[in-house]
Amino acid sequence: MGKFDAPEEPQQGAPEWIVTFSDMISLLVTFFVMLMSFSTMEDNEAAIIVGAFGQSKGGVLQQGPNSAVPEPENDRLLSTNPLRGADRPHARPPEELPENLENMGQKTTEEHVEVDFSAVTDGLLITFDERASFAPGSAEVNPALKKSLHELAQVLEHYSHLIVIEGFTDDHVAPTPRFADAQSLSAERAANAAHAMLDKSKLARDLIQVAGLGSARPRASNESASGRTQNRRVEIRVMSLSKARERALKAEFQAQKAKER
Repeated sequence: MGKFDAPEEPQQGAPEWIVTFSDMISLLVTFFVMLMSFSTMEDNEAAIIVGAFGQSKGGVLQQGPNSAVPEPENDRLLSTNPLRGADRPHARPPEELPENLENMGQKTTEEHVEVDFSAVTDGLLITFDERASFAPGSAEVNPALKKSLHELAQVLEHYSHLIVIEGFTDDHVAPTPRFADAQSLSAERAANAAHAMLDKSKLARDLIQVAGLGSARPRASNESASGRTQNRRVEIRVMSLSKARERALKAEFQAQKAKER
């Protein structure tokens, strides 16, 4: 080649690296568009897509008029106490309480204290069998009663009803420095039962009241040891929710929501 040959002409068009760069930018844009679409997608649309990928049809989704996810029959989020975070106030009828307790296993095995539900004029009366009785002169809640109270409280926390815990004694109470009479002993039994219920649940303290009734309303005769054991007890009354109480709950709920805004 001579030293006076003509120089090579530069190639026309974009450089070769621009093709690879354009492909990378296109993939990044597609990726961010997908992220944005998923972030703004409704829950039912996301559920449909997830279900489509779980099928064996290669992920092809057949869209139809009834393809939306159906609304659950029992929405647990709407079954919470309105003053503890629900979207709307509620009050389950007390008639559902026995069924709810059975669903938790409260009355299905021998290891659970048997619970008796009785309808009364002002609500529902809950009583326990002899395994939940107190020792003579003692206000300590035994393990069987404590377990039953814990499970009962976890159901009652979904109700807006007033709960009254009543303590009782037999008629053989001897005065002690701690408990001067039957009323003070029975009141302490009711208070300890209330503490046991509050310990393992989200029950509102302002919905619980305690009462000591001494040896009043004996369940069995005090002439026998077995009868006195049955009388050393606590009973729980789930009071009917009055219209005034329901309106007060709604007003309190609305006031709490207004403060959060």
